[in-house]
Amino acid sequence: MDGYNYWCFTDYPGGVEGDMTTYGMFNTLYEPEKFPDPGPILEFNRETVLLNVDGPASRVLEAGQPKPVALAISHYGRQPIRGGCVAWEVRSQDKVVGKGVIGPVEADVGTVKPLGTITLGPFQPRGGERLRLVVRLESEACRQTNHWDYWVFPARKNAAGQVRLLNLTGVKAVDQRYGAEPNETWERAAVALARRLTPEIVERVAGGKTLVLLADNDALARPREIGFYPGWIQSVGTWIERHPALNELAHDGFCSYQFYRLFGSLKALNTTERGTPEREKLAPIVSGMRQDYDPQVGNNWSVPSNRWRFYRCGIVSEGRIGEGKILVCCLRILEGVENAWPEAGYLLDCLIEYAASDGFRPTTAPMTTDEVRQVFRVDSVPTVAAP
Repeated sequence: MDGYNYWCFTDYPGGVEGDMTTYGMFNTLYEPEKFPDPGPILEFNRETVLLNVDGPASRVLEAGQPKPVALAISHYGRQPIRGGCVAWEVRSQDKVVGKGVIGPVEADVGTVKPLGTITLGPFQPRGGERLRLVVRLESEACRQTNHWDYWVFPARKNAAGQVRLLNLTGVKAVDQRYGAEPNETWERAAVALARRLTPEIVERVAGGKTLVLLADNDALARPREIGFYPGWIQSVGTWIERHPALNELAHDGFCSYQFYRLFGSLKALNTTERGTPEREKLAPIVSGMRQDYDPQVGNNWSVPSNRWRFYRCGIVSEGRIGEGKILVCCLRILEGVENAWPEAGYLLDCLIEYAASDGFRPTTAPMTTDEVRQVFRVDSVPTVAAP
């Protein structure tokens, strides 16, 4: 009813919510030193704004599949728009791979209305690829631009399909994707997939086998929860190492919307404390950091002694157990494969291909059986999920 505001408009040392002093758009003197170039903000915060109806869960495309995108306009400028046009183009790095025009554009002052639907693709990338949709309004009343990122993934990474897999996850979609044999054995398989550890799996890996653990939320002994978005007056950050496992995933060093559906209520490795096997024996590939209360003090953020702590989270990590190797992924890959999410299947392809390669050589010291039980829940349960 009354629009929106930024919380807070200016920095406010010592408050207004505890000690957060960096929430404002401006500093305490109303100086915009944080944003010396207002251009990116004015794309989405102006009298006239071009809108994309797609939410973050719709920013992923599968190769060969067209993607309809509905555009709209919010116009609160001084003059109505008459006879305008919206030009759009899709860019892959510096190359234009699609373009078109919507027009004529008519919009009265105080109007929020659809502009029309455009179609992205189909595209046929060799690997994971980021695309940028750029739109530009031209009219006598005003000019405006906006842009949004999309990601497109091949249906399959061919090299991953050539890896001999032992699928212990119980997910039939994994068998179908990779042609895994129902009677595959530890002796013949190059890589095993599991969603939690059992004594047999630990023994096999310690003896020299390779495991990709697509960890269920209850597979970790002392996890730390991290979401794609921060919680109430909290902050979250992610980063992706320069690592051969994810070279073809199309990322800029952090988890953007190509990871959005893979998060959910994610429980990751708690790598906060020095000296723990989670931090010392598992090397991060994808990590996160979140702000949270100190649980030893309690949930009362207003108490000065309960200032916030930063917690480190291992989202994708690699390490060793005895003579074998383990790659731990806490993202919702199995759910994604079951639901045919392109990003989930391609990420799993990347992990399998890396795990089977000569480049998979974790440099951390191997975990002992006792350390494995500190990090993971090792239960004597069937390795295949119930149907």
